[in-house]
Amino acid sequence: MDKDVKMRVKIAMESLGISAYSIAKSCSINERTIYEQTNGSSRIGVSAVAALLSVSPELSAEWLLRGTGEMLISSVVPTEGQPREHRENTDTSTS
Repeated sequence: MDKDVKMRVKIAMESLGISAYSIAKSCSINERTIYEQTNGSSRIGVSAVAALLSVSPELSAEWLLRGTGEMLISSVVPTEGQPREHRENTDTSTS
């Protein structure tokens, strides 16, 4: 299962253009730790998964952890033209 989660983390990071550096910078985790957990032989940790989810609110935790559903949550739209770490959640549903 760990391999599957690691694979989905790598797919998400690549698809969303997120680097280990940007995750580390925004979540105060060592960049090397993130890199080793996503690209090396280290197991992926909860802190790395949580950090990825925090910098990518449009990413589905259900998809990331279980592989079910879509990779992106349709109700969260990233703000275009801003670096990922400065984006805010934008809920497209109406109240």
